[in-house]
Amino acid sequence: MSDDKISIWLHCNMQDLQDLIDWSSKRFIRDEVNMAKYFKDFWSLTCSLLYFNYLSKSKCHKLFLQGFHPKDHAKITPNLERQFQDIM
Repeated sequence: MSDDKISIWLHCNMQDLQDLIDWSSKRFIRDEVNMAKYFKDFWSLTCSLLYFNYLSKSKCHKLFLQGFHPKDHAKITPNLERQFQDIM
């Protein structure tokens, strides 16, 4: 794949990621299955972005947390930081 195509692909992945974060941040986490689906969808979009250094790990962490409804932050942030710190 040419550099131009990779750049376009990464830009599209980043836009899809922003859309996912925007959509997800407007909904409450219902249960662990719902949270796991968000994590899976988020991770599938960020893998290539991280690999090609289109996205830093620290920015990835911030974006991940932005995908949660503000009222969910207080109850999930301590658990998420502990569980997913080594993964991302």
